[in-house]
Amino acid sequence: MAAQTEIETGLPAWAYTDPDFFALERAKLFASSWQIVCHESDIAKRGAYATLNFLGALAFVIRGDDGVIRAFQNVCRHRAARLLDDPFGQCSSRIVCPYHAWTYDLGGRLVGVPGQD
Repeated sequence: MAAQTEIETGLPAWAYTDPDFFALERAKLFASSWQIVCHESDIAKRGAYATLNFLGALAFVIRGDDGVIRAFQNVCRHRAARLLDDPFGQCSSRIVCPYHAWTYDLGGRLVGVPGQD
């Protein structure tokens, strides 16, 4: 009678709590692969958006005036304030930073800076 061998499935227990292993996963697995924010039907209308906070990286996807879905970092380029807070939402024609009111169009272009004169 042949000896049965046990097949290992899954990671060893230490891998779930080891900070070095987590750093390796972040660098080699998560950072080098696509991350799903939502299904395109979740942001079907112009100005609809979804945000993602993944391992400290803030991002959002938004449907532009032209119907194209684009992805951006979810921070203002002025002082890095978060632009959009809710997981899903709807913008009018502009995204306005809550900190100093820098304003972006739905295509990601900076269109307004208060006091820029």
